[in-house]
Amino acid sequence: MKRLFSRIYKMKWLLVILALLAVGKVSCMLIFPDYVKRFRLEFEVKADGKIHSGSSVIEVTWKTIDPDRRWNSKFQGQGAIIDLGSHGILVSGLVGTIINEKGYAVRSNVAMNYLILRAFAGRVNGLPPLSDGDIRGRQYTLNKDVINAYSNLSGAVSLEDINLPLFFWLKDPLDPRTAVWLQADEFSTVIGEGVELKSAVLRITSDSISSDMLTKLPWVPNMIDRSYNIPRTDWRRSSLFKVLRSNLFRE
Repeated sequence: MKRLFSRIYKMKWLLVILALLAVGKVSCMLIFPDYVKRFRLEFEVKADGKIHSGSSVIEVTWKTIDPDRRWNSKFQGQGAIIDLGSHGILVSGLVGTIINEKGYAVRSNVAMNYLILRAFAGRVNGLPPLSDGDIRGRQYTLNKDVINAYSNLSGAVSLEDINLPLFFWLKDPLDPRTAVWLQADEFSTVIGEGVELKSAVLRITSDSISSDMLTKLPWVPNMIDRSYNIPRTDWRRSSLFKVLRSNLFRE
């Protein structure tokens, strides 16, 4: 009987501790909430005299426990896929800097977590224009007022050149080893004469996060395989694989 009461007593305190932890977590979420926005990236590219389009929905979350000093972010989604027909496909990248197979840094203008803020900077109240430091650092200076403005954003805006992501061109969509990363102003010299970006739009949305890359690029499931039993000679051990995995989608 004593053992039974002892177990009940211990269980009682365990439930109390769990309840306190739950209350603490809820209180923290109320005091320091997540600031979440979804946006659709829409691209139109001209190739062979025709307009080819593609889009994707990405979700960005900002949070902090010190609004005046440090903000953390995460994002989910995938790059926009633009089918260029005989010219292969283009996929918009997600991060700001990649390391290519030669070990060199290739920098985009901006990463997805900062893109909404930079795209609307100077266009709405609460989001000051980009500073020289923001442009050089491929980021945007955050504070409580900026995040409040971010929470209320709506509508659409055209992306300026300084806010365009890095792109990946796959000459053969079935072979990721044909991937080449390039800026929008390099389309005509790398992909083919007359290939050019005609428009790039960021649109605030409540649509579902895009996740159709698995059906459009059949080799992507192999990229998601986190098995460590991959032979060292397999291309999935290569720098190219790591670059594609981090730049084409985020779970």
